[in-house]
Amino acid sequence: MIKLSQLLGHDRVTCVAHCLHNLLTVDTINKVDDIQAVLGKCKEAIKTLHFKSFMLDLEKLKQEDKR
Repeated sequence: MIKLSQLLGHDRVTCVAHCLHNLLTVDTINKVDDIQAVLGKCKEAIKTLHFKSFMLDLEKLKQEDKR
C-alpha cells in the first residue's frame, strides 16, 4: 500500500486503501452476477444453520427438562 501510494503520488496510504476497498466491495460486488449468486447461497446457508441450531438448542432444553 505504501509503494502504491508513492507511485500514485499520494501522501496518505489510508486514502488509497480506502479507495481500493470501495472499488472492490462497493462498486464491484454489486455488479458481478456470479458474486451475487455465491453471496445469496451463503446467506441461505447461514439462515438455515441458524434456524436449525435454534431447533437443536430447543430440543436439548426439552431433553434436560425431562430429566
